[in-house]
Amino acid sequence: MSPIPLPTPDVKGNISVEEAIARRRSIRRYLPQPLTLSQLGQVLWVCQGVTHGRFRACPSAGASYPLEVFALVGADGVEGLEAGVYHYGIEGHALSLTASGDRRAQVASAALGHAGAWRAWRFARMDPRASMLEAA
Repeated sequence: MSPIPLPTPDVKGNISVEEAIARRRSIRRYLPQPLTLSQLGQVLWVCQGVTHGRFRACPSAGASYPLEVFALVGADGVEGLEAGVYHYGIEGHALSLTASGDRRAQVASAALGHAGAWRAWRFARMDPRASMLEAA
């Protein structure tokens, strides 16, 4: 399957970084409507997207960028995307389907119901000092 191109990320926001940080809150009540492809692309870009050259939107110890980003999409989760697991291709700002179907229950089970389980497993394989820099 060909990569699915994402809309160009917005690099000019409507509020300052300071205001965004001051207003930031964790909210776990979600609207019953799917994300747009543009919204998903924006989130993925701020996670690991290329800003210029080989640099990315987030820092990395020694510019090693050891993290890969995947989007776990449920049924009707993102407009225009089928349910599945998608790999975010940073170079082309595109998605590649790696597994079809709604895998949310499987991922939750594999994480033993804890969102941090995957992070802990992934970082356990790295040099502990580098993993602390990435986790910070």
